[in-house]
Amino acid sequence: MAGGINSPPPFLVEMNSSLLKKADAAFAAGQKERAWEFYSKILHDSGSDGSLPENFYANAGACLRRLGRQAEAIEVLKKGLEHHPNSPAIHNNIANNYADEQQDKWLLLGHSLASQLLGQEKQSTTYMSAYVLWQLHFPLSAYQLLHQWWSVRAANDSPDLNLVSLLLELALTLLDEDELEPISSWCLSKLQTAGAPESIPQKLAIMVAMARKGEVEKALELHRAVGALVDSH
Repeated sequence: MAGGINSPPPFLVEMNSSLLKKADAAFAAGQKERAWEFYSKILHDSGSDGSLPENFYANAGACLRRLGRQAEAIEVLKKGLEHHPNSPAIHNNIANNYADEQQDKWLLLGHSLASQLLGQEKQSTTYMSAYVLWQLHFPLSAYQLLHQWWSVRAANDSPDLNLVSLLLELALTLLDEDELEPISSWCLSKLQTAGAPESIPQKLAIMVAMARKGEVEKALELHRAVGALVDSH
């Protein structure tokens, strides 16, 4: 006998496959509302039989997120986890939605770390996990996570400046002089290559790193720039 008792009928599988292709195509084309029409119909017709693939839930959740419907996205993604508990993409999407909603940081962190443990290598996921750890007052854990990324992937990835700034700030706080040199030099080179930093925290981190490296004049010049920026606000 083909399929189990709870398996969807073949015609429904074929119809959902066709709708999923249309949904993914609409989503890729930026037609979010149209894409969600297809995704929601598939979800309604399939119920909870477990026949939908991992990418359906990941893409449907991402679609809802782009529509600004984060609470609904989280519910859809949680349903996906019931059938695909080891999906890094679904865990990562849940974390992104929690971040948008500024909801429970512990839940956000749990899903973000789960995504990484399951093989998610996105730089944005590493930064999100480290940033939340830092917010929750675990600076050493945040630094260790970023240092692991720096050791393994920094040579191949084009670094996000927020990640570099956080790594520099944590290194300046936690490391002794001999440990600090290679990381601070790398961070400074990346931040300076990118041009003038936009935020006051970035400027302050660069200023402190320069002073600790003995580049006093450059640090003082940046100090004056920070003072002018503060005064302008």
